[in-house]
This record gives sequence, C-alpha cells and structure tokens, in this order.
Amino acid sequence: MGSDAIEVTLTTFNGGRSLGIIHVGQVSAGGRAWRASKVLGMCWSIALVTALIPVAHFVLVPAFLLAGPIAAIAAYARERIVIGGSATCPNCRGAVALRRGSASTGFTQNCPSCRVQLNVAPTSPPWDGGATAP
Repeated sequence: MGSDAIEVTLTTFNGGRSLGIIHVGQVSAGGRAWRASKVLGMCWSIALVTALIPVAHFVLVPAFLLAGPIAAIAAYARERIVIGGSATCPNCRGAVALRRGSASTGFTQNCPSCRVQLNVAPTSPPWDGGATAP
C-alpha cells in the first residue's frame, strides 16, 4: 500500500492553529473485501449472540442482520485510509501523533500533553486530491 503525504491544519476551540502532515494510503480491492467480510461477520456474530436475550432479540437480531450488509458495503467503499501522521499542538506546542483511521473530511483527536481537543482537517480537501473520499 503506497501512501501520499497531505498537509493538515489542527485547530482548537479557542482559535489556535498549527500545521501537520498526514499519510493517506490506497487499499487494494482484496484488502477492502477482507475488511468488509470482517465487518459483516462481526455484525452477524452479534446478531447470533443477541438471539439469546429475551424480548430484546425481536429488535436486535433483525437490526444486526440488516446492519451487516450495509456496514460491509460502507467498509468496502472506503478506498483510502489515513495511515497516521504527525503535528504540533497549537495549544501547548507538544508533539501529536495523528492516529490511523478512515476519515474523509477530517477528525478530532485530543493532545496527549494538554488534553485539548484538536480538529484535524486537510488544508486543501479532499484527502486524496480530487478522487472519491475514503
């Protein structure tokens, strides 16, 4: 999986701003299929477990059986994922390791030093330079 480095802006509730770098990677069709099958299996496994809960199983089992394919399709559709990154906290100027995930327009993360909430967004959206969002 190759990755692209993308510049991001970190902002805080009080208006502080700083820049960072995030790495976004392309996921192969096989990798996306594996991720989608794991999501489907998890939802259907939860449906089996909730079948043992009296009364609630009338709602929970059908909900997880329907949510499984929907969540699997959504997981398969994500072609690009955030691998990680690094930045500086605009509040305390401490180093922040940006986490792995599948955000298409940005995400929030807390600074490990001062615990302030950081809003992470690309400086020039979208993450992948014009293709479909992850």
